[in-house]
Amino acid sequence: MSNDPAVDVVAARQALSIARDDLDEAVAAVTESDGEEVIASPGLLALLLRAVTAKNHLDDLVLCATVEMPPQLMQ
Repeated sequence: MSNDPAVDVVAARQALSIARDDLDEAVAAVTESDGEEVIASPGLLALLLRAVTAKNHLDDLVLCATVEMPPQLMQ
C-alpha cells in the first residue's frame, strides 16, 4: 500500500478487474451438460475467493479513505 489512498484504490480496482476477468474465463470454460449440475473445482473456488477478497479490499479502502477522492474513483 502506498501513502496515497487514490493510488491504493486504483490498484485495488485493477486487482479486482483482473480477478473478475480470470474468474469469468474459468467459468466460461466449464462445460455443462443440459440440466446437469456442475461441481466447482478447487481452482475455480480459489479464483472466486480471490475475486471476493479483491472486492472486500477495495470496499475497505473506499470506506477508510480520509481524503476526498475524485468522483471517478468512487464509481
